[in-house]
Amino acid sequence: MSEQTEILNIFDLAREYGCDDVTEENAAESIKRTVYKYTDCGCSFNCGNDFVAVSGYCEGSDAELTNHRLDFPFKLKEWYDALSSADSEGTEIWKQTHGCEECWPDGCCSEVEELEFGCWPINPKCEHCEGEGAIL
Repeated sequence: MSEQTEILNIFDLAREYGCDDVTEENAAESIKRTVYKYTDCGCSFNCGNDFVAVSGYCEGSDAELTNHRLDFPFKLKEWYDALSSADSEGTEIWKQTHGCEECWPDGCCSEVEELEFGCWPINPKCEHCEGEGAIL
């Protein structure tokens, strides 16, 4: 597998991306499951006849993240670059919006910063999570 491999269709991408037991019929679903499972933020995947698209995801946030669209044909490296960018964006939004229970031990940092699901923003000086937050 070379990063310069040209991806002509969804089946090529599934095969080169390492999806197991891929067929032309299940290529899109295989990629979708693999993308979700093996990205930190659980990126979402979409495709059409002439394109694929991937975007980051942040549970508990209504942030709209960039949809990284690639039109066929494209290089495998372009796929990995788009996937990496999408995952980084979703992870960054998570870090900005999901503090751990110890981030604000004396209560909320301010009423304005309380989130819809009762989560608190990260306290970058939190000694418990070291400003990285915690999974809900």
